[in-house]
Amino acid sequence: TIVERYGVAPEKIHAIPLAVGDEFLSSKDEAALEAVRSKYNLPAQYAFYPANTWPHKNHTTLLKALHLLRAKYSNQLPCVFTGVARGGHEAFLEAAEELDLARQVRVLGHVERRDMPLLYRGASLLIFPSLFEGFGLPLLEAMASECPVVCSNAASIPEVVGDAALLFDPHDPEAIAD
Repeated sequence: TIVERYGVAPEKIHAIPLAVGDEFLSSKDEAALEAVRSKYNLPAQYAFYPANTWPHKNHTTLLKALHLLRAKYSNQLPCVFTGVARGGHEAFLEAAEELDLARQVRVLGHVERRDMPLLYRGASLLIFPSLFEGFGLPLLEAMASECPVVCSNAASIPEVVGDAALLFDPHDPEAIAD
């Protein structure tokens, strides 16, 4: 856009990617991790999805994948969700109820920023099924926190994670479960 609209030579343009704060660089403070686990009553293992419940964040397809994971593989991996209730929140809650995922799904809502690095660090993996992202900062936050990433192959997401994540088709619950 800068080249097209303003005639700036491409070699004079340099993209500066986003980064995460030092608080996400993996801390080895086990006491702090246990305090956050206790504060939110978290299981020892869980998938983590930090995202407001906008429809494009694809929460309901993730729930279908969790249901398939349980039905097909007898795996009841708990999933912890953070973020503010938005336009897809009712559909998300209804899908959790319909798919009988109440014991598997933890909805924490908005959490304190200082707890986020520990929520990543305590997670078995970040699951990120978003259909669209301009960037996807949670992907970097997870990687900086040494949390494995399993994510959508849509929009900018593959560019952000490179070869450091497992990718899936975010429209296919079976692909997510696999």
